[in-house]
Amino acid sequence: MDHLPNKISDPTTANYSGLECRWDNVPSKYGETIALIVKALSPSLQEQAKFYEEVIYKIKQIYGNDESCRPVYASGLRSTFNKKKLGLEAKLKSFGQGGLSYLRRGLMMRAQNVLGWLLMNFNFKVAGIDWGNYKNEIINNSDFRKFDGTLRQVISGTADQRQKLTSYLEDQYNKNKCVYGLHCSSSALVTCLISNRGNNHYHFVDGADGGYAMAALNMKRQLKNLQNDSTEKNLA
Repeated sequence: MDHLPNKISDPTTANYSGLECRWDNVPSKYGETIALIVKALSPSLQEQAKFYEEVIYKIKQIYGNDESCRPVYASGLRSTFNKKKLGLEAKLKSFGQGGLSYLRRGLMMRAQNVLGWLLMNFNFKVAGIDWGNYKNEIINNSDFRKFDGTLRQVISGTADQRQKLTSYLEDQYNKNKCVYGLHCSSSALVTCLISNRGNNHYHFVDGADGGYAMAALNMKRQLKNLQNDSTEKNLA
């Protein structure tokens, strides 16, 4: 739910109708959940691609396959009744409609969560939706790893695994091959974009307590340090 904005200035600037966050934080099965960002520094696209392949391979060496380190898993997905989490969504979807609309929205969301819990736990099939399998669909439709010219991944693992990964990435950073940011917490966040619960729902995964945002800050510090070092060398 930390993905949703705390302040809403103009409800006409965005459509939040399918945006939901009805899950509690998903605790790591191994103690830690890290949000990782890695950016290759080579100007060559071919060298960048090779570097990212090496990083992904190293992550698999340390953490195992996707199923081993996936931050979202069925037994960890639990409907939330947290007032703050549900309140942000209620605020988004009742913006400009008054306090009564906000209260109605909050009550409706809680009722929907109770109904969802019943449908999923008793394996109902309603309106073509197999609710007993819905959590597995969420897992399959979750973007715990993505690439947009920069590698971003949320990983569940141990402190020892994180230390091994950090040691490897620090070595690559010192060799000017990359900059990276890593933020550690104990759980993952899931924010949902739902057009149709039967076949069109997508789920965004982040680390708790800042996640990608904090990792990005750490990466920017590394970039600034490299730029300062380069400036000093040019002036020498």
